[in-house]
Amino acid sequence: IAIEAMSRGLDHYAAIAYHNAGELLYRMGRVTEAITSLERAAAIWHGPPTSPFADNSQLVAALVAKGNLGRARMVAMEATRRTRPWRRPYADACNGLASVLMAEGQFSQAVTALDDGKRHPAALGALHGLLTAHEVDALYLANASRDRMSAAYADLTVWENDRRYSAETEVARALAAHYQSACAGECSAATVELDNAGA
Repeated sequence: IAIEAMSRGLDHYAAIAYHNAGELLYRMGRVTEAITSLERAAAIWHGPPTSPFADNSQLVAALVAKGNLGRARMVAMEATRRTRPWRRPYADACNGLASVLMAEGQFSQAVTALDDGKRHPAALGALHGLLTAHEVDALYLANASRDRMSAAYADLTVWENDRRYSAETEVARALAAHYQSACAGECSAATVELDNAGA
């Protein structure tokens, strides 16, 4: 589709195809191929000074997975700058930046980036659950207060989460439930959800 779109001068549609192919390749574990495809999409969307398509969070995740943190940081910083006018893409870019910060061991800074991305929860849709799940990981690794973890747990509980992302959100919910207080087994409730997600 990308090649056909490019041959017809439909660059935006080609970028969408390259992005989708890159995301699928990443999920399949073909990270090097994913980076190539995601870089092609990013190059097309790089033209305008700002763009709602320039979050590049999948590209950042793939670069982090390959250990290319310098490039990942550069792409993530540029993404937050270029998506700032759009709440959801900006949140996605903040999620990418948090991935880099966590890979660098800067867990408190990752929490700050995620908080920044979550400032307008009503605009985020299912992305809100993913950001909160990522935030739980960062809070845990930052050895945050139980009160702060309780707030994240409430956030996961209050907002309806997209079931496609239950593997991410249920692990975070279990971790937050266990960490925020003396857990009496609440965290084990995630096992059923994770089994369903696996199936």
